[in-house]
Amino acid sequence: MNAIMQRGGVKFDSYENGWRLAQSIVAANMQPKSFGQGKQAACACFVAMQAGAEIGLSPMQSIQNIAVINGKPGIYGPAALALVEASGKLADIDEAVEGKGEERAAAVTLQRVGRKARTFRFSVADAKKAGLWGKSGPWTQYPDRMLLARARGFALRDVFPDVLLGCSHSIEELTEGAAEDVHSLPRATVQQQASAAPAAPSAIGGGLDEFIETTATEQPAATGQPPQSSVDEFLENKAD
Repeated sequence: MNAIMQRGGVKFDSYENGWRLAQSIVAANMQPKSFGQGKQAACACFVAMQAGAEIGLSPMQSIQNIAVINGKPGIYGPAALALVEASGKLADIDEAVEGKGEERAAAVTLQRVGRKARTFRFSVADAKKAGLWGKSGPWTQYPDRMLLARARGFALRDVFPDVLLGCSHSIEELTEGAAEDVHSLPRATVQQQASAAPAAPSAIGGGLDEFIETTATEQPAATGQPPQSSVDEFLENKAD
């Protein structure tokens, strides 16, 4: 395997090696339940790993903190804050819930290095307008935490767009409050979305799964590489 072991996980230099890791994760049953099972789960792991790599997450950090929801990658709130803190661009952060009862609001103040502090608020009134207040799940179980999560999400996205890039939406935001993180998403969310999506182009014979499997496991004769190993065969069988 052409890969480099380093702090933060394995750094791969090819599509094939990343795909093998995705298959290994599914074979070990370490993928989030929302990713489903089999090849679809391996695809979800691979995409999450790629999205995470683009913003600095290791492969395992990626599958535990990123999910694709309605075509957009969502990130678990604490992971987004961790990336911002690790970037060295955050000078200060302050979070608080102000007020009482239905008059309360979460306030998150961020200061970026070399810039003025900015405060973002998300109130109970805002949650009502968004249809979140009183919603079954996290918004009922710990509403103050969810108010803070929504205010923090807006703050991080607006103040540090260069750090979060294309993964700036929180999982809570993309699920409209139904889930807070990858593990609280409904089971097989990825598979449900895939079944509702249009069929893959007919030019890819046998469907997308077969295309990905063939691309990841074929060894062209011109390369002189050895035939597929028993490890590869085991991973494919586990992913089926």
